[in-house]
Amino acid sequence: MGSVDVGGLCHHQGRLGRRNRPVPRPNPGRHRSEADMTESKITVDEVNEYLAGVGEFTRSGRVAVEEINGTEITVRWKYDESMLRPGGYIAGPTLFTVADLCGWLMVFVSEGITPMAVTWDLHITFLRPAIGGDVIGIGRQVKRGKKLFYGDVTMHIDGDPDRPVAHATVTYVLP
Repeated sequence: MGSVDVGGLCHHQGRLGRRNRPVPRPNPGRHRSEADMTESKITVDEVNEYLAGVGEFTRSGRVAVEEINGTEITVRWKYDESMLRPGGYIAGPTLFTVADLCGWLMVFVSEGITPMAVTWDLHITFLRPAIGGDVIGIGRQVKRGKKLFYGDVTMHIDGDPDRPVAHATVTYVLP
């Protein structure tokens, strides 16, 4: 028998060179069941009513939830010329805001209204210029752990769902 040093960890090998590793055991209390992951804890009207009282960006009526379907949420940012860059491009910070808001609201779908779920990490990739219409953000739950919630958000211009303008991965800390 020998041992192999892999990245500072020592793995002992058996006679045939197979590594003996501990077998991961499921922890039933850690993750929610599949049934729980497909049921929404909140309705579209409840989310929009909550957003109407939160802050200027959401109170202004520029953002609304259009659909909640299982663990997926659709958010619309209404086109506003005051949020444009020269050349008519929708500003990157606006798309970032849509991604963050959509991710935050995905937590609501999973947990109910949870204002203290805070952004832990957000990565965004701008895929093409966003020009000429409302931005539609579609958020999908990837995983809900004990303390962290993971999701992804794809954004496109209204009427052109096959041409995404940005994609984001989001992580939130659950209270």
